[in-house]
Amino acid sequence: MLHKILVVDGHLGVCRLIKDVLIGEGYDVCICPEPLKALEIVQNDRFSLILLDVRIRGVDCWDLYHRIRAFCQGTIVLMASSVNLDQVVTAHENGVVDYFMKKPFDIKDLRKLVKALTGQQENCSCGP
Repeated sequence: MLHKILVVDGHLGVCRLIKDVLIGEGYDVCICPEPLKALEIVQNDRFSLILLDVRIRGVDCWDLYHRIRAFCQGTIVLMASSVNLDQVVTAHENGVVDYFMKKPFDIKDLRKLVKALTGQQENCSCGP
């Protein structure tokens, strides 16, 4: 089964880098540098995994996370270069955050995380 991954990051270069790496691993990757567009995308498509940047200019990440979560019950990985670690730990303990990846990240770590997460998912309940 070909896993479909959505990358939501305000930096198009980061989106393209992640897409290139994951396409090379055999994944189907959709990139979205516009967070509100991501909401439309998750309403109309299915994804095995979503990589969501915490720091997208002009957007409340937690609000965006919850709005995406309303349409996608699959795994969401939050990515951030600087974030309050206590907030992330608390959110994870409360079941709000599935996984967290610190930026900048090593490409090997990205590959390893995505392989592990997509290998765990038999059925994705994202999208329609």
